[in-house]
Formats: sequence, C-alpha cells, structure tokens
Amino acid sequence: VRTPRRSAALLIGEVHDDPVAHKATLELFQALLGAMPDQERPPVTLSLEFFNTDAQLVADEYFAGVITEQEFLSAAGGPGNYETDYKPLVEAARESPACGKFLCSNAPRRYVSLSRRVGLNGMSEVLSEEATKLLPPLPIATASASYKAKFEATMKVMMGGRPLPETMINAQSVWDATMAWSV
Repeated sequence: VRTPRRSAALLIGEVHDDPVAHKATLELFQALLGAMPDQERPPVTLSLEFFNTDAQLVADEYFAGVITEQEFLSAAGGPGNYETDYKPLVEAARESPACGKFLCSNAPRRYVSLSRRVGLNGMSEVLSEEATKLLPPLPIATASASYKAKFEATMKVMMGGRPLPETMINAQSVWDATMAWSV
C-alpha cells in the first residue's frame, strides 16, 4: 500500500455483518500502519462509527492503558460482533506506534432520536451547550433531495416495502454529519 504523505482521510466502507469485509478492512488498516516510515507520514487515526462521541474519554483511557478492555466495552458499548470483527482493528490501532488516535465518531443515539422528535432545527433549541459539544455545529443541514431519494429507496427495500417514517432522514442526517465532523 502506498499512501500520499498528506492524506486528509481514507474512508473504508463495509457491511456491518460481513466478516470477509472486516478481514479486508483489517488487512488494509494494518498495511496503512506500516506503509511509510514514521517520520514521513502523519499519524494514522482509526475512526469507528459503532462508538458514540460521548464515549471518547473512555476510548482515550483504554488506549492509554488506564482502564481494561472490559471497562471500555462496558462504558462505551459496541456492536455484538465486536469481538470477531472490530476488536482486531481496535487492538491493531492500540499496539501500533503509527496510530495516533482512535475516534468514537457517531452521534449518541439519544440525540439521533431527538432529531426525529424535534427536527434538525429544533435540536439547538433543546440541547445544552455541553451536549452540543458531542455533535457537529447545529443546525445540521437537511439532506439533499437526491440523497433523500436514494436513502428512502434503500430503506424501503430493507424494511420490506413498509412505509418509511418521514423523520427517519433526520436521524440519518445526524449520523452522517456527526461522522463527517468527527473525522
């Protein structure tokens, strides 16, 4: 793997329950960690959407060796397939001097849910200043018409043709904006 010296971000998409994709992601990540001499590249950052921004302190403590893995997972949560599919990425990041940071990049679910109840514009009216530190600047932009159409078509298939709640696009907008802002 050859990496440019000044990459802002490399995004790797995957299907959450596909072990083959997770294995390929791990191999690519490990290759990036060893791709260039340390003095020639910026530190690599691992950002995972399964961990919410309000778990960043806990993740930092785990990476620093202050708390155990069990304490990290108990406080930060994680997907059901963490052990098999995500732990190898997290541990590769922890063990490599080339990895400078592990980012918890998703919006806390309580705020995603809030966006469905009060709308994207209403979030800034009800959240505390402390809560807004866990999210991108508010208000979060509404999805474009073309993105909304693609999202609705995808979700309709996933939901077996059942009607999609109108507010579901708000939730997706909060997730998307928070993950982009985190990186």
